[in-house]
Amino acid sequence: MANDLAAGSRQLTRTGAMAYTVEHRPRPSPDGCAGPYTLQLSKQSALVIWCDDPETGKPVSSHTTTYHLNYVAVPATFIVKKGAGEHTFISLAREGDRIVVTGVR
Repeated sequence: MANDLAAGSRQLTRTGAMAYTVEHRPRPSPDGCAGPYTLQLSKQSALVIWCDDPETGKPVSSHTTTYHLNYVAVPATFIVKKGAGEHTFISLAREGDRIVVTGVR
């Protein structure tokens, strides 16, 4: 997902557009989650993905990174729950010299 945000930031910079929506297609296990997952983009901090157990909904593993902060600013914390294989859409906008995350769905 961090690589998708980096690519979205480059797309905005290259085209001069004011907004862009990144579509993240989750990878299956072991690189991603085999079942449902929860995504948290923390305010100016880590991107965390929890792989959830399909039966209990409780986390069974997690992935985290701050790599995306090299490309985008995260002014608020966003948390979304997704079903197995469900795509995540992250809205980006140009704000002056920065590319900012404005929404996650």
